[in-house]
Amino acid sequence: MTGENIINSNNNIEENNINIMTGENIINSNNNIEIKNLDLYSNQYCENILIYNINKLSPHSILTTQNNLSNHFIWNYILNTKYAIFREDNDITLQEILKYYPNFKKTNIVK
Repeated sequence: MTGENIINSNNNIEENNINIMTGENIINSNNNIEIKNLDLYSNQYCENILIYNINKLSPHSILTTQNNLSNHFIWNYILNTKYAIFREDNDITLQEILKYYPNFKKTNIVK
């Protein structure tokens, strides 16, 4: 246990045995929570919440603020221009992804 807290959808604090970066909370929920782009800069969200809100969130903002994205999420939501809101969302490069996620699997890029 790292000593950090997870905030669930009822705003109750629960202890969970997961690794979280020191000083950050991860908001995790099985329920749907509405968030805005601005919320990304002060909180970490589970992928389920990000997916629920994907049409209101900038993929570029998600990439640069969220620390625990899976390769699947990056491939299907960050790189998918269908979810682009701002110009910068259409201009996300492999180099930028690797800056934030150095372990991103490049083998899926070339088809």
